[in-house]
Amino acid sequence: FRARPGLALDELLTALPAGSSAKESPSGHYIIEGQVVPELLATVTTWCAAEGVTADDLSIERRTLEDVFLELTGRELR
Repeated sequence: FRARPGLALDELLTALPAGSSAKESPSGHYIIEGQVVPELLATVTTWCAAEGVTADDLSIERRTLEDVFLELTGRELR
């Protein structure tokens, strides 16, 4: 999702389900990674509301097999 830059993610990280992560990259663009379950989405939107921000362009994406391959090998299959 997108929101104002520099949000403090510490509180969000403690509220997310185990195994989840959160980062801002690039500025104002937030990436939350974890198992896509209703609890994850509810936690993110509740946290945004408590911070007084709207999560613009909020989207849920699942990694593809190609994404996993590239992450593990660091290169494309030729």
